Amino acid sequence: MDLSKFPRAVGRVTVSSAPDGVDAIALSRLTRDRGSVVYVARDDSRMVTLQAMLDVVDPELKTVLLPAWDCLPYDRVSPNGEVVGLRVRSLARLVTKTKADRLILTTVNALLQRVPPREFFIGAGMGLQVGDQVELEELLAMFTRSGYGRTDTVREAGEYAVRGGIIDVYPTGFEEPVRLDFFGDELESIRRFDPMSQRTSGKSKKVIFSPTGELLLDDASVQRFRQGYRGLF
Repeated sequence: MDLSKFPRAVGRVTVSSAPDGVDAIALSRLTRDRGSVVYVARDDSRMVTLQAMLDVVDPELKTVLLPAWDCLPYDRVSPNGEVVGLRVRSLARLVTKTKADRLILTTVNALLQRVPPREFFIGAGMGLQVGDQVELEELLAMFTRSGYGRTDTVREAGEYAVRGGIIDVYPTGFEEPVRLDFFGDELESIRRFDPMSQRTSGKSKKVIFSPTGELLLDDASVQRFRQGYRGLF
């Protein structure tokens, strides 16, 4: 495969029958030439493997993973929380304009799956950094709208707990939950902690809260569901 002969202005390119690693080099070159490329892998395993190779071939290239649910629509089980969190964070990144090169890695099943409109991610969630002034009622209302569940002890993604001026929350797509320490309405510190031992593992300067799923449970959506349910049954 002669990478120097790749076209610089194409609508579609098929990268197939290439040895492992060479396709990663080809995708890196295409992305650098075009600024933004979508690669459709045959399955999640191939998508993850390709990302691992890209980390070696071109570690500075920004990649966005968009997997499919690990269950079928209308199954009796919900999709894995980590998969949902990764999808939400990836879709939120895609609606954000950027001048940087980025490669979007997805699969055939994910490409066929319906996604929320762009407006769903615009204004959804909230970003916080140390020193911000935030009303606690506004923050808790955002958690409710975004699908977070209140609990006594935070252990799983999508949960939050309130203890006076301290709020523990496990943001969607994060490896660890964070502890928000407020003095009045001012955010004094953001600390990561282990969900099992509840011990601090590090500090952060900012955190971004995304919705816990691809369905926004606001008053309007609940009302639409009630109307549709009554009309159908």
